[in-house]
Amino acid sequence: MGKVDVGYDEDLVPMALGKPDETSNEVDDTGETVIWGYTRSRPGISVGLGAGSYGGGSAVGGGVGMGSGPRRDYTIIELRAGQVTSARYFDNWSTSSSFSRVKKRSNADASRGRLNR
Repeated sequence: MGKVDVGYDEDLVPMALGKPDETSNEVDDTGETVIWGYTRSRPGISVGLGAGSYGGGSAVGGGVGMGSGPRRDYTIIELRAGQVTSARYFDNWSTSSSFSRVKKRSNADASRGRLNR
């Protein structure tokens, strides 16, 4: 997945990030903000090693596993008047996190002046 930055035209966002997984609109006194959310699962890798003994013998074993990962990356893009006004990236969230939870956390961080761009 690519990245976008503040000032990009709305038409460039799908070229870089693809079709958004979720969309919403927020309206306030200053106008309408369109919010696009992207969710991407990342592969997870696990490695295991074991040793044991039984009846005078011993054994060592190991393994490597790879799956669709227990982690997700979220991207929240905000647009006004056809231009990106905010691009926030959240890496390595658990799969139990939802887009709305990430968005809520993102808005709280923004109100405290902490954005992950």
